[in-house]
Amino acid sequence: MRKRVFYNKVNEMKYISHLDMINFLERLSKIAGIKPSFSQGFHPRPKMTFGNALSLGMESYNDIFEFETEEKIGDEELLRVLREKSPIGFEVVNVKEIGNKNSIVTDYNSIIYELDFVSEELLNKVKNLINSETIIFKKEKNGKITEKDLKPKIRKFEVEGNKMKLFLEEISPKYILELLEIGSSDVNVKRTGNCKIV
Repeated sequence: MRKRVFYNKVNEMKYISHLDMINFLERLSKIAGIKPSFSQGFHPRPKMTFGNALSLGMESYNDIFEFETEEKIGDEELLRVLREKSPIGFEVVNVKEIGNKNSIVTDYNSIIYELDFVSEELLNKVKNLINSETIIFKKEKNGKITEKDLKPKIRKFEVEGNKMKLFLEEISPKYILELLEIGSSDVNVKRTGNCKIV
């Protein structure tokens, strides 16, 4: 059976990298006494899948990981044991058993971010950029400059006061903020969930 686990990562836990987070979740499952299914081959690994990587230092809510297990365990029981063994800053909020054909990628195509700006002026700068026909982000790697249009990856946005809710596909809002030279002292960014936009 496959289990989908929803969790919050806040406080000191937000400074754990994506790779370390994968290792942490594997250890947490072991400590909680959960027996995941393993892949075949010379280096078997637990059958676990994860959502998009999170920028270091960013809090996330209702983030997702999945794992397969041969063990029969109810959702409520799994929720209880994971909560008991979780450290401060990591909170399991829900567990769902899902069908074998489901996946994080097929069920969700957008990640929701909440941006809380220190001023309306900064929010309007982001809003004007998003409303542009193209949003070209340039990146240099190994002496080669590549360009990427971020516009198609922005599904929609909502504004309330000095806060903006961004619905993004496979990109982080850090690229948009970097283009406008908006630093971490000017805006608080957190990931608040996943959704599917048709």
